[in-house]
Amino acid sequence: MLLSRLLVVAVLAVLVGLTSVPAHAGDGQRALALLPRDTTMVAAWNVARSRLSSVGVELVDVLADGRVISGTVQRLRRRMELTWQRDVDTVVLGMSANGANRGSLVMLIEGKVNRQTLLAAAQKERGFRAQVHRGIDYYQVGRAEIAYIDSFWVTARKGRMTRIIDIFRGQSQSVRRNKRVMELLGKVDVGRDMWCAFWIPEPMRESISSGGRIHTISANMDLRKRVRARIRLGLPDRTSVIAMGTWLRAQGPNEEHIKAMGLSQAVRKASLSRRGTSLDLLLTIPVDALPKLEAYLREYARGGDEPEEGS
Repeated sequence: MLLSRLLVVAVLAVLVGLTSVPAHAGDGQRALALLPRDTTMVAAWNVARSRLSSVGVELVDVLADGRVISGTVQRLRRRMELTWQRDVDTVVLGMSANGANRGSLVMLIEGKVNRQTLLAAAQKERGFRAQVHRGIDYYQVGRAEIAYIDSFWVTARKGRMTRIIDIFRGQSQSVRRNKRVMELLGKVDVGRDMWCAFWIPEPMRESISSGGRIHTISANMDLRKRVRARIRLGLPDRTSVIAMGTWLRAQGPNEEHIKAMGLSQAVRKASLSRRGTSLDLLLTIPVDALPKLEAYLREYARGGDEPEEGS
């Protein structure tokens, strides 16, 4: 069982911030109203919160890495003269995975973006084509489609934007009607810098862990005074929870990929607790381990399936 894959998935998800907490710019909750009902993973980064801490400011630089976010999004951002550190409040990623591939991604960005500047930047892209659906303008650029909807800059693969507009117009259902994902989200602390919730479709479970024992992954990361990550793994039964905890204690710190991420010490000192058929990991990541973790994640993200990739 490759727990290292789970850690990579969880950390990548939270790097890319429902409960009774009131929604506000940065926490990613409003974006749920634009994600399709069949969304299986939601991740958010509250960049507005992260830039208030020195550690958070350093990690925000990850977003400028072309291996993490490349193609259309970075070109448009530069044309609009936006910086991730100063002008972006929220980055939200939604994935609808079908098990056959890495899934269909939608990216939503909230911050100092407006319809006029987005249009002006898009018009300079090769293959620009303006479209209208249900009274909402959207633009085709290469293999991507972009739009400004409900204060979000939305990027999706070609052919996907009309469905997002349908959701906004009330003609299609959002992920808020997905009971499985919403129940998982209800246990996530969205008040942290980053958070994610991933309900793993059955065809994908074997690729995530041997035996397909991991059904859900949820996580959050707090960057204020220290770097703390809480990861919850949903398993089918108590026996699987015990086996996972035993593996973590005995072999986790020395696993090849965990060592490559610089997380051996964090895993060795992790606090583990069982909650029914879930296993909670509370990791405190030393600040001096962050450069190694960041480098690993950047390399892991190389060649990823992005919603905006285009010519």
